[in-house]
Amino acid sequence: MGGVERRDGQCGLWGAMGSLRQSHVIPKFVFEWLRIHRSGLRDLGTPSLPKQDAPKPRLFCASCEGLFGSWERDVAERIFRPSHGAERVRSHTVRGC
Repeated sequence: MGGVERRDGQCGLWGAMGSLRQSHVIPKFVFEWLRIHRSGLRDLGTPSLPKQDAPKPRLFCASCEGLFGSWERDVAERIFRPSHGAERVRSHTVRGC
C-alpha cells in the first residue's frame, strides 16, 4: 500500500472484516468552509492552534468509503456549495489562504 499503514477491522457500514480506510468524520468540503469562514476548528488541548484537517478515524472498507465519498460529492455540489457561495470558497482556496 505504498507506505500507508494498514489496519484491519470491521467495516462500520456493512460489518465485513478487512482493511479499513481513513474516513473524514466531518466531510472535507464542510471542514474547508469552516476553516475559511469561521477560523476553523480547534482542539481542546491546543485551542490557540486551528486544526489543519478534520479527524480521520478508520471506519469503513474501501468500497464503503468510496460510496460515502460519492454521496458527499453529490451533497457538496448540489446543496452545500450552491447555498454557501461556492465561488468564494474555491477562489479563496486557490489563493492558498
